[in-house]
Amino acid sequence: MDEISEGSISWGEVIGPGVRMRRGGKLLPPLIPNRELKFSDLQKNRPILEDGDSILTGPGSMTSLSASGYEDRTKKLPASTMLSIFPNSELKLGVGGYEYTAKNEHRVCRTITRVELVRGIFAVDTTGELLTPRAEFRHPLEGRYASDRSTGFLSIEALADGSTYFYTHTFCTYGGLDVAARKGGRHFMVVPPRDPKRDVPVFQKEGAVMAEGIYVKPFTQTDERMQKIAKYALTAGRDVYGVKDADEIIHQGEQNARNMPQNIDMQAASIGAAMEMALKLKGMNKAELMALGVSAEQAEQMQKSAAGMDEAKMKEMSAKMQEGFGQMQESMKKMQAQGYDFGEMARKGAIGAKRMSDRNQKLTQEALAELAALPPYPPLKAEWKKA
Repeated sequence: MDEISEGSISWGEVIGPGVRMRRGGKLLPPLIPNRELKFSDLQKNRPILEDGDSILTGPGSMTSLSASGYEDRTKKLPASTMLSIFPNSELKLGVGGYEYTAKNEHRVCRTITRVELVRGIFAVDTTGELLTPRAEFRHPLEGRYASDRSTGFLSIEALADGSTYFYTHTFCTYGGLDVAARKGGRHFMVVPPRDPKRDVPVFQKEGAVMAEGIYVKPFTQTDERMQKIAKYALTAGRDVYGVKDADEIIHQGEQNARNMPQNIDMQAASIGAAMEMALKLKGMNKAELMALGVSAEQAEQMQKSAAGMDEAKMKEMSAKMQEGFGQMQESMKKMQAQGYDFGEMARKGAIGAKRMSDRNQKLTQEALAELAALPPYPPLKAEWKKA
């Protein structure tokens, strides 16, 4: 039976040797950084996240996660999370989802439903619950799209005593942000929902949730520490070729581009063969299909799919596709005859991207070092208190 993913959680960058997980009270071995793994081995070396897992980062280390899917099988409410975890930080995740079987297909969705920031510095945008020891960030409006219902992109720091500083980056047209104190029942709508017919820009805001109340600063008085955290939240960890076999990937891409005219022949032949096979299977009964090694269930599904095939239309479509491939191949061969080297152009583009990746890696390491040496937050003023 085929399994179809309707939502998944993916690891992004793992930078530095100090990214670890805690599961069931047990601290697992550090994750291997991207730079020490081949691209094809990245996800193989990343644990599948489970409900209640914690992620911890040590000095000079960071990681990122992303998730997309739906809240339930009705697919009416999208669910998404983007998350960066900076050095010396810890969070705990809620993981949920659903699975069901329909029409001989097993559909699975796994998403992040809750993000609990225990301590440290984070960049996060989620449609799930977002908590710190003192604060809860709420998205009170349930719109059609995930961005309508998300917290918006936030930089957040949870201090050792639970005090929470936050900075708003972007908000969707319809969304809002309600910040609540987990103890005491105080809350404040930092960014109110906007009327899409009279939309106006929302300026970034810095705020804090303390034991004594919720504070929001004027845009012009953002603290130096939070300014730098917000800056690095947008830039750190953007590493395109941050893998062990980056040079091999560039070389393979160059060869594939250089052989593109020949590869078109293979693509055309493959599509043509697939069309012929589909028409051949259309004329087989269930027993004949099972003799090919498929299950009875698969044979029935193949028969149902084949029943709707229009042989004349399929042949017409195949002919048009073959004609299109032929024209594309002829055009590329003319370009090659005039001296255009597809492989060289692909190589130059990839080398440029790798240089940017190496530069980003260097900037990220500098940013991580600077984050560790930031000055403390200055005292909050009474006039900034909102609740």
